[in-house]
Amino acid sequence: MSRFTFFVLSLALCGVNSVVFSTSWREVSVANIVDNQTLLLEPYEIISIDNVITSKINTKQRDEKVAARSLRNFLQTIKGQKIRIKIGKNDQKIILEDGQDLRLVILKNGWGRYLHGNKKTKNIFYEAQENAKKGKKGIWKSTDQDRFLSYFYRNGWHQKARKKFREFLQPTSVGVVTKVISGNEILVDGDISVRLIGIKIPPEESQGTAHTCFREKSKDFLSKTIEGKMVWLIKDRTQINDYNSLDRYVFLPDQKKTLKISANQEPVFINKLVLKNGFGKWEKNVNTKYEKTLQKAFSPIYKKPTGAWKECLAEIAKNDDRMVENIIKTAKEDKKTTIETLKYDEKCPIKGTTSGTKKGPIKRYHTPKSGWYKRLKNPRCFTNEAEAKEQGFVKVK
Repeated sequence: MSRFTFFVLSLALCGVNSVVFSTSWREVSVANIVDNQTLLLEPYEIISIDNVITSKINTKQRDEKVAARSLRNFLQTIKGQKIRIKIGKNDQKIILEDGQDLRLVILKNGWGRYLHGNKKTKNIFYEAQENAKKGKKGIWKSTDQDRFLSYFYRNGWHQKARKKFREFLQPTSVGVVTKVISGNEILVDGDISVRLIGIKIPPEESQGTAHTCFREKSKDFLSKTIEGKMVWLIKDRTQINDYNSLDRYVFLPDQKKTLKISANQEPVFINKLVLKNGFGKWEKNVNTKYEKTLQKAFSPIYKKPTGAWKECLAEIAKNDDRMVENIIKTAKEDKKTTIETLKYDEKCPIKGTTSGTKKGPIKRYHTPKSGWYKRLKNPRCFTNEAEAKEQGFVKVK
């Protein structure tokens, strides 16, 4: 009997069994793997993996294909094992020998996408998928920027882009700002579009008193600061974004008199200046070169609003009470998060650890911002960082 004939007969024989619903658990053996979505059980019963769209091997996307192969290899390991199943009208549960839900295993490893099922299981599966996204596992390995660049190069757009941006693709480039499009986008040397990394402002499609006011104020500030002046453009991880613009950090090197800067001061970091003066919102992204600098510049805004955050709030209050409530709510949430991350042990503000050998000890100290601060057991305590440094301890990176 050929494999094809065996598969057809299996489908025919399982036709009756597949429609039988059961409210109790059954223990069955896995006879074979039909595909990444379907299992063949003994004797001749087919069950599909519900509420999850698994990755397919015959896809053109690299991450999908790799994830599909990993899932296939995993499913082959459960072949011949006894599993527990429960088939309902809207849901089919599959529990493996080790007690894990098969769907959760798939989602945790990024081998599939979650479809909203019943309300009881929705949160569990959703959290598993979100954790896989954060960990960039399986099909979530590539970021949106990576996917765009893949599409960008695959369609030959990079050749046109290289002709247009060829003078600005190196790590550091120089140009003159000819026009300010918005609070986070400028034109350099005529028609070269540049977006300021880490700055978010309301898009043009978003209408309303708050967003219109913010756009105008942020654009005016950026125009007065850099329009018509020479700037340095510094590259990070991303080159070109999905708006067909360059992603860059912008520095103002030679306008000391205009911005009242002392002679010894370094070039002005425009991205930081916009956030510090309250004309934008910090946005986390894959570019991390100046991430901490930008985040630190924006963090005081909610406590002491300045710039557009202060001016537009008064304007909003006249016309949109709901928007005021949302802004206050967002501020409280951000403030809460900031306070929580800075919680410290009063008895041990700075925690020191020692590793290595007696001849070559490695001494490090952790501040409340360190991810390991709360986990350390029996550390050496210091009242401040200066005291830790005096004892030969070095701050963790």
